Amino acid sequence: MAPSSVRVALITGASSGIGLALTQHLLSKPSPTWHVVLADMNPPPASANLPASRTRYIHTNVADWSSQASCFREAFSWHSRLDFAALNAGIDDRDDIFNSMDFSLSQPDGPPKPNMLTFDVDFYAVYYGIKLCAYYFSASPQHIKPTSNGEERGVMVLTASAAGLYPNPAIPQYSASKEALISLTRSLAPRAQEHGIRMNALCPAMVPTNLAPPGLMDVVPDEGVTPMSTILRAYDEMMDPKGGPSGRGRNGGVVEANVQDLDWKENEGWKPKIEKEGKGLWRAREVMGTWNKVYLERNRRWAIGDWDENREKVQRGKL
Repeated sequence: MAPSSVRVALITGASSGIGLALTQHLLSKPSPTWHVVLADMNPPPASANLPASRTRYIHTNVADWSSQASCFREAFSWHSRLDFAALNAGIDDRDDIFNSMDFSLSQPDGPPKPNMLTFDVDFYAVYYGIKLCAYYFSASPQHIKPTSNGEERGVMVLTASAAGLYPNPAIPQYSASKEALISLTRSLAPRAQEHGIRMNALCPAMVPTNLAPPGLMDVVPDEGVTPMSTILRAYDEMMDPKGGPSGRGRNGGVVEANVQDLDWKENEGWKPKIEKEGKGLWRAREVMGTWNKVYLERNRRWAIGDWDENREKVQRGKL
């Protein structure tokens, strides 16, 4: 059992780029003492000089549920706790719709099936990670009982991207996946908070990592490059129980890390105005509230396996 001063972090895509920098950043902190699990397809470089007593590399294919679940299980067993996770692993596009299309109709069966690996790694794998975080954050011995006083069970940060904030025609798979992570963060954060879990999304701009294709960083002007120090400052704010100086990194925050700036994005939600729809009036917030209520109950009953027999009652608002 780890001493109470030890905290355990799990970082996907931890052997290079942002993941490796975050690993080294956590290890450098004097208090609390972080022990870090590096989940990656490849081991970290020897040049990183990571202390063996405080790090554990686990070969992980995040796109495979069994592989990622095994990684979380092993990470938790290390010190019987998990306190923080950076769901950071990602790849760029692996398919192109128009450039790769043969429009001559010479293929009788139509175009080949697209490569969807980008969605598997950049979205589905992150969703896997969120579910695993929720389980293991709550499974730590000190967190067996439900929270009653705002106790924090765990923090997760999803690596989205500035490409998820601003459409990028060159990498639509990557851009769409990262935008989905932003919406996922905003949608899940209120529910996570009920369980003592905080989650935020980080949207890096142009950071020099292995994700950049050859030649890209050679043509990006220096003043347009986001240093790793800005990224790590964003992590510090999101890991801070108070959410950093502005409090915006407390829960459900989306921050663009661009050059030297951290730009916290507004979540406008549904507009409070009344809008006409034909002959009816739709009050957006009221509709959203009803929508949430019915779906939350449906999801709860799905989870316990009795949705079908209660469908009509839920739809009538009787459950």
